[in-house]
Amino acid sequence: MSDVSSISAAINTASTQASPSSAKSGAGASGKSLPPVPAPAKPSTAVQNKEALENIRESLRSAVAQMNEYVQSTQRDLQFSYDEELSSTVVRVLDRQTKEVIRQIPDEIFLKLARNLNVNEPVQLFSSQA
Repeated sequence: MSDVSSISAAINTASTQASPSSAKSGAGASGKSLPPVPAPAKPSTAVQNKEALENIRESLRSAVAQMNEYVQSTQRDLQFSYDEELSSTVVRVLDRQTKEVIRQIPDEIFLKLARNLNVNEPVQLFSSQA
């Protein structure tokens, strides 16, 4: 990025050092006006953006570490699996001692519905029996 800035600075320097008549009129050798030279990017803005991005990354790392500590303290385990038929990730929250499923995302009912879903058939959300 500094190469682009130095090239832009060299172009600006060269254009200001041109003869006073061509510099004032903005005309090139052919008599047509030259396109405006873009101003070089301010390095302070890029540095500020980089610092802000690093601050966000650090706060994200901190939040992830806090969540990991919390999960460990609750005596819960997370189990990740992949359902190839649905091309979906399934997350289960398990009790660490009994291995009982406390919560599943997406829910098992949703997974059954998605497996039984046929593109050519209408979706039946309610049973006809009451």
